[in-house]
Amino acid sequence: MTELSETPVRPLDFSNRFVISGRRILTNSHVVDDSYDTYVQVRKHGSSTKYEAIVETVGFECDLAILGVDNEEFWEDVNPLELGDIPSIYEDVSVLGYLRGGDTICVTKGIVSRVESGEYMNSSIELLKIQTDATIDYGNSGGPVVCGNKVVGVAFQGFPNLEKTE
Repeated sequence: MTELSETPVRPLDFSNRFVISGRRILTNSHVVDDSYDTYVQVRKHGSSTKYEAIVETVGFECDLAILGVDNEEFWEDVNPLELGDIPSIYEDVSVLGYLRGGDTICVTKGIVSRVESGEYMNSSIELLKIQTDATIDYGNSGGPVVCGNKVVGVAFQGFPNLEKTE
């Protein structure tokens, strides 16, 4: 097992991330940038074992970060999620994540209601945003938004004061 660094390592207890190709983990930058962390701890689904992950790349403007884990045990029986294309309006999507207080995966479903460029909360740069009516609760942040069997986005911003109407 890889030795933990002497740099403080912060666990990502209530945040989400998911494995992509190239033995990398994708999550939100706001999940790892609180103190400009170099190392964080991650767990595999269904395991209590914590592994050290290095923060390899952070894109604050797009609220994305890529992590790497240099531990063969972590990668055993791990299948990366495949990235897909931009979904169309009215396509069904699912938002996956681990909400605060739970150890089981939470899935919320919805449809794509808007695809446009706009400013992100932590950036003044206009980037592509995909809006869905799937609920994004505390803890979904950094989790995948899936359409079919491919990732089409990363959950990062909800609007808690908006209510669904029927």
